[in-house]
Amino acid sequence: MPATMTKQKLLGNLLGALKKQYEPAAEPDRPVLDHLIYALLRENASRKDADRAYRNLCERFFDWNEVRVSTAHEVANALMDLPQPVAKAQRIVGLLQEVFEANYSFDLDGLPKKGVKPAA
Repeated sequence: MPATMTKQKLLGNLLGALKKQYEPAAEPDRPVLDHLIYALLRENASRKDADRAYRNLCERFFDWNEVRVSTAHEVANALMDLPQPVAKAQRIVGLLQEVFEANYSFDLDGLPKKGVKPAA
């Protein structure tokens, strides 16, 4: 057990030193659904590419409902900087469809207050 504690302490000290030297980027204040979409964009992509793809989605489409009713190829055109843009577009459209069918809206901001089981 002492070896584990030593590793934990070492990693804790290292993390503290890194936080002091490198200021973590501030997370933008987005709704829950936007964070889910960004997470899909960020998978196997750099932050810079995911940010650009997220901006492209927001600029090319009026709202998330327009993305939901668009074809995967139309959405993939906004994601060209990412690896596997068509697959990511299909996942985004599928996510939006699931959220819409479950709630008949895209508002998931109350989800964290419901608890783990209802959120799942």
